[in-house]
Amino acid sequence: GSHTYLRAIIMSKWGGGGIKCFGCEKTVYATEKINVLEKDWHKGCFKCTHCSTTLTMNNFAAIEGKPYCKAH
Repeated sequence: GSHTYLRAIIMSKWGGGGIKCFGCEKTVYATEKINVLEKDWHKGCFKCTHCSTTLTMNNFAAIEGKPYCKAH
């Protein structure tokens, strides 16, 4: 019923606690997260702030605490 639907919205919005991905704000689990710039990310959410290229720990530059690809 509608209560189940509302509960699903609440759980998806606030999660059940846990660590939130800095990129998408959804729960990120230990097996899928990377910690870069003192923040937790899904690997696929760690992207260049300028062009959205997916980054890795080895190919990014930090400017004012935000990730960028080395081209930007």
